[in-house]
Amino acid sequence: MTHALVIGCGYSGARVAAAHLARGDDVTAVTRSSPEIQGVRHLQLDIDATRIPALPQVDRVYYTVPPPASGVNDPRLARVLAALPPPRIFAYFSTTGVYGHCGGALVDETASLKPGTDRARRRVDAERQVNEWCAQRNVALAILRIAGIYGPRRLPLDRLRAGEPVPDPADTGPGNRIHVDDLANAAVAIADSDGRGTWNVSDGNPMSVADFNDVVADAAVLPRARRVPLDSPEISPGLRSFLRESRQIDNRKLLSLTDFTLRYADPSQGIRESLTIRPVTDEEDGR
Repeated sequence: MTHALVIGCGYSGARVAAAHLARGDDVTAVTRSSPEIQGVRHLQLDIDATRIPALPQVDRVYYTVPPPASGVNDPRLARVLAALPPPRIFAYFSTTGVYGHCGGALVDETASLKPGTDRARRRVDAERQVNEWCAQRNVALAILRIAGIYGPRRLPLDRLRAGEPVPDPADTGPGNRIHVDDLANAAVAIADSDGRGTWNVSDGNPMSVADFNDVVADAAVLPRARRVPLDSPEISPGLRSFLRESRQIDNRKLLSLTDFTLRYADPSQGIRESLTIRPVTDEEDGR
């Protein structure tokens, strides 16, 4: 039986845990507060503490915790690695943001890293840390560079209801996404296959923020958002900075996995099912 340790059992981590539970695996989750996942063994820890206690020996680790909100490195990951016995495989949840601005070009896993923000630099530092730690301990490492995550409770419904505008697609270029269930299933399939290396995790269907919002609005029977220039004062500085980077994520390596198939290659299907699975009234942050 596989024993999986999910560090950061939030939006996507909880679904990784559920995927393992569904096939009878043993799952331990490290969280700041205890999530309501029946069948999971919980370790309630604050990984921002100066030192954390030793973590259990397991077959595989999924690390989904984002770096802190400031700086250019990831001390959270360093503390966890210091407390972690080497597993067989370590799956690190990174982001496609490490590629930086690519002018809308198609980007595969061999592309150079060009982080353009401190947010992305923190992720590059985390990838470096976990690469070194795994290499020193002969641990298989899978780095998942993940596109924007959407799904139940992570759709822009509140913004649509509030009448907030979206940037004009002419100013933003394509965006890349993955449904949370496809992300979880991809992570498990990669770990099952001993998939060491780097993996782009995306649905392969780039769509601008405005177009994605239109599909959500139509599916939820809400008015479509107004489109304004990216430099409009109605667009927050954080969103503006994020959308100035443009790239298309190549997911062919992910699709080559024998035991994995995207359920939601078409975002419109993923959006519709996200609305019907459960009531969607707000958004969640974190992976």
